[in-house]
Amino acid sequence: MVFAMSSRIFVALAAIAAIEGVTLVGYGLFEVIEAARYGATGPAAVSNPAAITIQIAIFLLFGAALVLVSRGWVRRARWVRGPFIVAQLFGLVVGVPLIQASGSVERFAGIAIALIAVAGVILTFTRPVMAVFSRRD
Repeated sequence: MVFAMSSRIFVALAAIAAIEGVTLVGYGLFEVIEAARYGATGPAAVSNPAAITIQIAIFLLFGAALVLVSRGWVRRARWVRGPFIVAQLFGLVVGVPLIQASGSVERFAGIAIALIAVAGVILTFTRPVMAVFSRRD
């Protein structure tokens, strides 16, 4: 019974990391398409080729890293907790201000991002997960 619960928690953690990673990669690809279609739009400080390239690279690399973290959760690799928690903290940093936005789409996105991040943090520190990672090999 405990093993089954532990397995479900690891699957949930892997799913959270995979969803976040695929979403970030998808958004990075969307930015590539938008930049190709419309070029640099917006304030000059953030809408120049170098800034757009860096932004796209960040989304693609961070997303790919989260997909690797997802694989790590499935394999129960010890190294996954740190990067995963950092990603959830980034999620909260993005989600909380979006919750306070005036638009309903932004608010919905902020609530979803924040809830997923909080769920990820809570699941990371559950007893079954801590038990797996506290074992000595």
